[in-house]
Amino acid sequence: MHTASGQTFSEGNKMYLNDLLEQKNITKYRLSKTSGVPYTTISEITTGKSNIKNCTGDTLYKLAKALDVTIEELLAESMIKRPSSSPRYLAKTRR
Repeated sequence: MHTASGQTFSEGNKMYLNDLLEQKNITKYRLSKTSGVPYTTISEITTGKSNIKNCTGDTLYKLAKALDVTIEELLAESMIKRPSSSPRYLAKTRR
């Protein structure tokens, strides 16, 4: 699924998590060590390979706590409903 700007949900997630890491001056490695979440999990989210909304509650809790944000804030990007980029949806909107 794509956002209005053409980004997929996973792209929005990776951008948000990368933005948080940059704002807080934390590396993926440091987040892994601080949160206890495997580095590969964090890396997959930040590269868009995995979607943060598919993480377990425990993983979300650990990431949110380590980043000093709420789980809701962490999931905000993945929960925003955006138009679909499916051909059927696009065909309807172009009429």
